[in-house]
Amino acid sequence: MILEKSRGFFILPFIILALIFLVIIGGMTVAILTIPIFRILFQFYILVMIYSFVRMVIGTRLTTYLITAILFYIFGIRLLPVTAGVWTTYIIMAYMLSGMIIFGLQGFWASPRFKKF
Repeated sequence: MILEKSRGFFILPFIILALIFLVIIGGMTVAILTIPIFRILFQFYILVMIYSFVRMVIGTRLTTYLITAILFYIFGIRLLPVTAGVWTTYIIMAYMLSGMIIFGLQGFWASPRFKKF
């Protein structure tokens, strides 16, 4: 049964958290794909990201603009739903990780062994 304990943890809260996580990702992805201003801003963001990555790897040459245009067509136009989903997942994970580090260390530094004498 779902409500039974499994090694000391309840499974139901983890299922609820996973569903909330998926709803947030889906909502952000749908917002990017359906609201025109979000779509344009996201495509511009993808273009800048791709250009800066290609410029860092290749340098500023004519091939930089050609490769940027090809990658933008693939990721910014053809695979926009996939790119939006991956981007929102990355952003949420980055904020979760940084929050865990910041608030976790806050409790760590407040421990008695780091107090001044």
